[in-house]
Amino acid sequence: MCKVLFMAFSKIGSRKANAIQQAAMFGAVNRVCKSSIGVFLYPIVDFLRFVGRPNFRLSFIPIPVMPARRLTFFIYKLVILLSIKLGRLDVAYTRSPVFAKLAMENGLSTILELHAVPRTDSKDHKTVGFAWSHPHLRRIVTISQTLADDLVLEYGLPHPGCDIVVAHDGAEPGFRPGPPAAHDGPLRVGYFGHLYPGKGMETIALLAPLFPDLRFDVHGGTDADLTRWRAACAGQDNLILHGHIPHEQVAERMADCDILIAPYAAKVSHSGSGDIGRWMSPLKLFEYMAAERPVVTADLPVLREVVSDGETALLCPPGDTDAYASALRRLTADPELSARIGSAGRDLLEAEYTWEKRARRVLDGIVPKDTK
Repeated sequence: MCKVLFMAFSKIGSRKANAIQQAAMFGAVNRVCKSSIGVFLYPIVDFLRFVGRPNFRLSFIPIPVMPARRLTFFIYKLVILLSIKLGRLDVAYTRSPVFAKLAMENGLSTILELHAVPRTDSKDHKTVGFAWSHPHLRRIVTISQTLADDLVLEYGLPHPGCDIVVAHDGAEPGFRPGPPAAHDGPLRVGYFGHLYPGKGMETIALLAPLFPDLRFDVHGGTDADLTRWRAACAGQDNLILHGHIPHEQVAERMADCDILIAPYAAKVSHSGSGDIGRWMSPLKLFEYMAAERPVVTADLPVLREVVSDGETALLCPPGDTDAYASALRRLTADPELSARIGSAGRDLLEAEYTWEKRARRVLDGIVPKDTK
């Protein structure tokens, strides 16, 4: 049996996509290997509640988030070292270059997942360069082919004992929702996610006045972003900013929609800064497909790696409000097209992009097949 150490320096319960993604991947890795240890951060109150449970098991190790970040980091590092020394582990898997280096220096075969090319002035850039040629680095996982290509341009090919695997993000399929239920009132166009620049709220705010017969339901956003957009869209009665909802409610809310939209700009902000538009593999795209609703999104090369225009989504040039308006008109006027695209997206999700399929892709050839 192969035992995987899953290192996630992210806080359980966080609204951030990286925490949601890592929690989902740990669950999938655990189902595939049936023997893994996950190390996550927990708010101190939740940590005390968690370790006090009668069914507490050491297959999931919560690290309390301390007031001082350095202390949290020290405790996390200590737990990782103890896990490596005492856990009889076979493979380490992490998105953190720092903890990948720690695992490799302690003789553990390591899988490093990257979601961006580190900035040249960052510590991560140097650490990834160290890992690139280390004999214990077995695999680099990227979330898009574009990112894989850019990493090779930056660092060259990894050493012969290491490969690069492209594994786009995914979603939990859950139940198959089927066509939208009949409901009174206007058709519902749903958006789920943050309202950072480039995520698409700018386009939605322009679309809502063009479609008074549609209802635009926007879920997510920080308090500051919600305040700003509520002021900007005041008086637009068919545009409703619901704010944050718990992630476990997202699938049900998506299924309540008739159309799901993700109108990314060419430049997409991450946590309010930077640009991830070239490399991203957005969770919402896969969750939209799982909801079996037609998806309208941006015609970006990185998204074309996953969806096809007219088949599993309708793609529009970034920032082109007229193109998005045309796509919405096509779907509202043609229920059969809407149902066909929604169903095809769901089929694609089930065939290629569940978390468990992603975990198998990441671990294939490293974890023996008889353990998967």
